[in-house]
Amino acid sequence: ELGIVCRESYTPKLLKVFDAVAENVVSDPSWETPEKIFYSRSQFAKGIPYEFGFDCIDIGFEQFLAPNHPFRCGDHKAWATELRRYADSLGVRFTHAHCCADADYRGPEIFRAIECAGILGAKYMAVHPVAFRSVEELRNNVGIDDDEEFMAINVKAFRELVPYAEQNGVILVAENLLWGSSYRFSNYVRLVKEVNSPYFGWCLDT
Repeated sequence: ELGIVCRESYTPKLLKVFDAVAENVVSDPSWETPEKIFYSRSQFAKGIPYEFGFDCIDIGFEQFLAPNHPFRCGDHKAWATELRRYADSLGVRFTHAHCCADADYRGPEIFRAIECAGILGAKYMAVHPVAFRSVEELRNNVGIDDDEEFMAINVKAFRELVPYAEQNGVILVAENLLWGSSYRFSNYVRLVKEVNSPYFGWCLDT
């Protein structure tokens, strides 16, 4: 899934990069929404008029979690380097990224996402805050609804990630969600203040 920022007349170039990315896009079997399934150039072209023009790409790393994808189990840095080289050759920039895991996840994928974002030149990477205590809460759409608990969990989680993001030149931005404390904007103002780093901010999801 790619979010696109339009400006001038770079669409043909962007579509080439999109093709390169889409070749390896897969859906996670646990995802239920059809829009999370495979994206192709033809699907993209149908929805976006060519005359708009694009020069920026927001890449979502959640699309690359197949067991055989280099992002997850291979040389992720070489993969990202080649994608960056190809985009640069076409004059298209990766400016933003979306993480493949919530802020408290400590598997290798979250660190790979930060590293790849840095290689691609994406200055900002959106990361979901911790909004649920368990998978059961997620399934029932019942999130943490205690602001102090939400703050304690997420300040700790983001403070642990920010130094690694700084090493890779990436600014992490917490993205507001839809449940309980994760929905209240005032908590993100507090979160930014308490994490207190130039490599941390807030992504306003409208």
